Amino acid sequence: MEEKENDFFAIYFLDYGNAQLVHLRNLCNPIPRFIHLPAQAVEMYLNGIDTSEAADTIQAKNVLVSLVKNRDLVARVVHTIPFICVDLYNTSGPTEIDVATEMIRCKATAAVRRKPFCLQKQCKEFAG
Repeated sequence: MEEKENDFFAIYFLDYGNAQLVHLRNLCNPIPRFIHLPAQAVEMYLNGIDTSEAADTIQAKNVLVSLVKNRDLVARVVHTIPFICVDLYNTSGPTEIDVATEMIRCKATAAVRRKPFCLQKQCKEFAG
């Protein structure tokens, strides 16, 4: 059977946030008992750190994992338009750690202007 260019589909995996081309033969229908469940993961960004492609480094990922893996975390949604932006805190230890601030302190990423907390009905500046 000849493979055609349109036999591949770009799939966005919610669990790890990666995308991959998947051949039609590797796709299947979801199990009916799970169809009603909402997505269990959403794309979001940490407030106050550089989110450019250049800042997406192995070092930044490793520092982020070290700050959040197996930790109790609290996220405060700063805004949801045009994307979800959060302040993220590690609350596992005796003192609360702001994850973005700690990543900057470790020189794993660069700081950018922090967005102010925004009640969606009152804050329109990030919508455009």
